[in-house]
Amino acid sequence: MPPSSFSEREALARVAFGRTASSEDESRAAEAARRLRELDLLEAAERQALERAALDAADARERRAHRIRSRSIRVLVALAVMGVIALGAALLLAPPLRSSTPLDAGAATGPAGSWFDETQTDRDRVDSYLPSYVDGSTTRLVSTAMPGWKVYVAKGDNADLCLVVHESGTTKAVAECVTPEVFAESGAVISSVGSTSISAFWDGADVHVGQNGSSVGQGEP
Repeated sequence: MPPSSFSEREALARVAFGRTASSEDESRAAEAARRLRELDLLEAAERQALERAALDAADARERRAHRIRSRSIRVLVALAVMGVIALGAALLLAPPLRSSTPLDAGAATGPAGSWFDETQTDRDRVDSYLPSYVDGSTTRLVSTAMPGWKVYVAKGDNADLCLVVHESGTTKAVAECVTPEVFAESGAVISSVGSTSISAFWDGADVHVGQNGSSVGQGEP
């Protein structure tokens, strides 16, 4: 209770429950008692509002976590269907969205994958604003398959693993980071829309890229 409310309650209580010697005293006592009841109702309403806000915040966090899980499952299912159709031939066929310029880094194998084993070069650095939770010294360029877009892997706060996309001509990159536990279970997924759209999925062995709403194609090896 704020100090002012406490002082007011104390003063009202003295009047409401103090001795009365006249009808005026009794009227003042009755009015003080009424004000005390109003304060009780107001404080109860404030407590209910705080409890409701806390429940709403918890519900919003749970809905966001559910959306992330659902999106990851949809991408994994699409990739599984593609794998069955391809019958393993994807490793031998050139993907339609492959960059004409090979990338130096090899395929990542997880949190300690070979992308992070290589020294960061100038082209690995994101030449735009990065969210503060992404470590700019860890970014590695892994795909330029989508025209106008660059896709990076990176590390974030608390050992999180991140996918970063940046559209040419823009000043801000978009990042999505997951904990190592979530990455081990379902990888990392990101999508963004600018003048064109892009989706990327890091499954722990490679990064697959494509347009939003389409099957995610395999990125550069």
